[in-house]
Amino acid sequence: KRHSRTLLVLLSCFGVGFAANTYYMQDYCNQSQLETMLLETKGERSSVSIRAYRTRNLTEVKACASAIKVHAVRPDQKSAVKGTKARIVVSVHDLDTVIHPKENYCIDYLDIQGLQSLVSRFCGSLEDTYPRAFESINNQLIFIWNFFTGLAARRGFNLVLTAFVERKGNDANWTCEEDQGRFLCNNGHCIDARWRCDRWNNCGDYSDEDRCFDDGSFVVNGLWLGITAAALVLAIGVLMAVALWKCRQPAPILPT
Repeated sequence: KRHSRTLLVLLSCFGVGFAANTYYMQDYCNQSQLETMLLETKGERSSVSIRAYRTRNLTEVKACASAIKVHAVRPDQKSAVKGTKARIVVSVHDLDTVIHPKENYCIDYLDIQGLQSLVSRFCGSLEDTYPRAFESINNQLIFIWNFFTGLAARRGFNLVLTAFVERKGNDANWTCEEDQGRFLCNNGHCIDARWRCDRWNNCGDYSDEDRCFDDGSFVVNGLWLGITAAALVLAIGVLMAVALWKCRQPAPILPT
């Protein structure tokens, strides 16, 4: 356990990131009120992960329906304002839900209201999902998880949400400077720079993961390569030592 904690600290220091906060739809099962959370365009609250359930223990997972609303706001706003320039990227990183084996219709599925896409219902497998990144129409999305089977043997889903701003018209006050802690994606989205090279598709076009070896993340890959090489050298050394020990053993004396 000590080694596991040490490795986790090393990965965090070298920039292998995770979404700052994780929300589980299982936690909001059958609530009478719609849960609302704010997603800011800058800071740790500018990217979150939404997963199907917190645990896959069959005794704790039950069939349910749950929903949450996500508002994207700019840091200088005190509340979610309709028409704000802030919007949301939704990246699908995992999907594994139950579909009908013969009719091929969704049984367990996730509906996302407010996407700028003809696709709004997600089910089945990640391999059958295309595209895997979407944008909100405005600054809010509603996620509705219909978990009818209660079968936690499936992984459910893992979405990464990232708030962004973009230039509107000829706004002279609009900037997306790296020295201000921001990163300009190739698609024009401006996100918090902390999500650069974190292994997640925060931009929506993966441009935040381009040329990450130039930004120092090669250290992490070098770390893993070094560990693998050291283990291989150690294994070869043990085999050679055993072989050498056997060669030095005296030959058995045969009876005459």
